[in-house]
Amino acid sequence: MSLPARGISHHRQTLLLADWFICAAPPGDGGQPAPGTQDAWTAIKALKPVAAALRDLNQWSLDEPARRIDAQDWWYRLTFDAPQATEGEAVFLGFDGLATLAQVWLNDVALLVSTNMFVAHAVDVSRLLKATGNTLLIRFSALDTELGAKRKRPRWRAPMIENQQLRWFRTTVLGRTPGWSPPAAVVGPWRDIWLERRSTIDVQAVRLRAIVDGTDGLVSCHLNGQAVADTSRIESVNLQIERQGRVESHFLEPISPSSTAAATATYSGTLRIKGVDLWWPHTHGDPALYQASLRIRVTGCADAIT
Repeated sequence: MSLPARGISHHRQTLLLADWFICAAPPGDGGQPAPGTQDAWTAIKALKPVAAALRDLNQWSLDEPARRIDAQDWWYRLTFDAPQATEGEAVFLGFDGLATLAQVWLNDVALLVSTNMFVAHAVDVSRLLKATGNTLLIRFSALDTELGAKRKRPRWRAPMIENQQLRWFRTTVLGRTPGWSPPAAVVGPWRDIWLERRSTIDVQAVRLRAIVDGTDGLVSCHLNGQAVADTSRIESVNLQIERQGRVESHFLEPISPSSTAAATATYSGTLRIKGVDLWWPHTHGDPALYQASLRIRVTGCADAIT
């Protein structure tokens, strides 16, 4: 199981959920500029996918004729203020879910291209941010344009899918299955967008896997991360598993320790829990929940980071 590289005790996160504007535009190529006139943009009440935002604005509802949301490009715009990164700190802009063909710009600089609505992204924007007046633009390209491209025919048809070419895209079929789901394709940000100030350490990826070996439990952990400050590095990573006051711990082995903050360190290891309490359905026993945490020690930091 892959865990999001968030929730670190030294990180401070701000959700960017308000003050967004939305705009529809004809399908264009990847270099198409954002609509320039202010009249083209409409303020939305909260960050939501297109269909939900239009419903809040009373511009669309399920009681009206179906609207082809996939037929247009959709732009989202946000202007926000943000403190610049201080020494020993980095600022990341995160996108937990963009549906589906998305391009992102910050202050006219291209940040990323996403073609999978189920993949989260985090980008270091420390050098791009201004104290005031930052502009974030997201373009969601018309999926119909891409569906019209000629590709290999599928070996079998899925009768409930309106377009068999959807198999080539990592997106949901909700809203694209006539008679099975409401005609409201999921287009736009469907999960949070956030700004996070990270100090001391940047954890890029954590993978956790638990299995049973006889009467014991084995918890395997793999971590990729790096220190933020140029003069710091990760010294140790301690995996801790706790249940009902009983704490088991194991120091992960450095596979590729970093000597500087610019290099990513990789740590891995397996913790054995003797006589593990199993997770049972409520009809067969008590569900046993263990809490897992990592304590990471970085040079120059007096306390370990959880």
